[in-house]
Amino acid sequence: MRPVWRSPNAGPWRAAALVTVAWLLLCFPYFEKTRNANELPRIVQSVALVEEGSFAVDGPVRRWAGPTGDLGPDLSRSPTSGRLYPNKPPGVSLLGAAAYVLARAVHGDGLTLRALTWWVRLFTGVLPLGLMVGVLVRRWGSAPRPGAAAVLAGLSWVVLGSPLAAYGHLAYGHALSAALLTCGISLLGGSIERGAPGGAFWGGLLAGAAVGVEYGAVFAALPIAWGLWRGLSRPAGWRVLVLSLYGAAVPVGLLALYHHVVFGTPWTTGYHAVTNPAFAAKHAQGLLGLSLPTWPGFVRHVLDPGTGIVAWFPLLPVALVGLLLVARRPGPLRAEAGMFLGVGLVYLLVVSSLVFDGGWRVGPRYLVVALPGLALGLAAAAGWSRDRPWAQVLLAAGATYGLVASGLAANLWPHIDPTHVHQPVAELLLPLWRAGVQPYGVPDGPTLAVASALALGLGTYGRAVGWRGRRWLIAVAGLAVGLLAVWSTTQVSPHPRSAANLSYVQRVWEPAPPHD
Repeated sequence: MRPVWRSPNAGPWRAAALVTVAWLLLCFPYFEKTRNANELPRIVQSVALVEEGSFAVDGPVRRWAGPTGDLGPDLSRSPTSGRLYPNKPPGVSLLGAAAYVLARAVHGDGLTLRALTWWVRLFTGVLPLGLMVGVLVRRWGSAPRPGAAAVLAGLSWVVLGSPLAAYGHLAYGHALSAALLTCGISLLGGSIERGAPGGAFWGGLLAGAAVGVEYGAVFAALPIAWGLWRGLSRPAGWRVLVLSLYGAAVPVGLLALYHHVVFGTPWTTGYHAVTNPAFAAKHAQGLLGLSLPTWPGFVRHVLDPGTGIVAWFPLLPVALVGLLLVARRPGPLRAEAGMFLGVGLVYLLVVSSLVFDGGWRVGPRYLVVALPGLALGLAAAAGWSRDRPWAQVLLAAGATYGLVASGLAANLWPHIDPTHVHQPVAELLLPLWRAGVQPYGVPDGPTLAVASALALGLGTYGRAVGWRGRRWLIAVAGLAVGLLAVWSTTQVSPHPRSAANLSYVQRVWEPAPPHD
């Protein structure tokens, strides 16, 4: 049998996967002086797994942390052994170990922390998102509605034009967890709609593995359980449920075993044993830093013009409505659309319940896991707008803003400190772009990345809605409105510390400070 990757109909999804990977590799924003506390402990744990056969990070491998050996505040101390571990689950580190083996084979004794970081990001961010895009194009694009071109447009708007783009450049775990969860839900939805339980085990396995990468992915279990419960009335519904539970039990059981070995009990996570007093105080509030949803929390993480998800991904409300439309009508994507809608709504409540901001970030970090599924809603909205020029202008404008704002953050500086800026696009990203700073990667990488994202996002949308001849004026109008919205960010009063924050970024910039 010919492999699926080489089958005659593999072209669109294979091309989409390769384009995603290529776009994410255009720029490598890396700044060693920042001592990235989210990445360093995981990278060192990856090395420890290979060199010492241990998950602990306080052994000889700490030399990878530089002269000081400081791995930052995201550490936990085992109450049983007294050794140090990252306070995150080990999923990123396990893939990072494979990346380290390959990096060591390629670079030999010349392997640096910068080169190793590139390999770990490749394995835990870039490639998972590329594979996810290929899987989703193959599944969603084969359905009669919303159509392959609309699916490509929706995916490009989310993967390249939302905070997911920034985390695809980093080894934080958010992108990997999002890819696992999204593919798992898609497999489960397909099993429910087809009455074919064959993919249910793998769907449960992937969704469960997302929790082994990012603890916050566990909240997706609620809408997934709701979707599986609704599917019990379908053919083979009980078999789908049982197989999905078996699949999820494998990674969740392994994570519980990790907790038992490292922290003494299956229920003790790294967040229960953090070493940093400030972090410990935050995680001690409510349920590991979560309270009940509050209106100030909703404003901070959803509506705020500098930190909210809408400021980075203005098409979020459109995506949710689009998912609702798909979930309400019969079709092969109905079950997964319902689960993706539930996941999106649940994580809006989760981020509204946070008692802390989430550190340096692009938008609300803990919402990133829900973003890929929203692409199905955007694809439906793109199809709905086909005969509505006014809607096409608004969608193109929203896509343009997201592709520019999130594209600049992803390819220039994906470590925004929300305590020192009111509007990051105006106070940080546009000044860096105008100064012509270049991260590692291809020449003029940030400009090329944003321009290519706009071309892909608007081009695929134009194909979906039939922009021909003068109808391309709709694209021009949408592009103009979107760029005007980007300019409007400069009208927000800057933070008193924004100039100092920009100066700090310039001081730590690699490969060369812009003032040199």
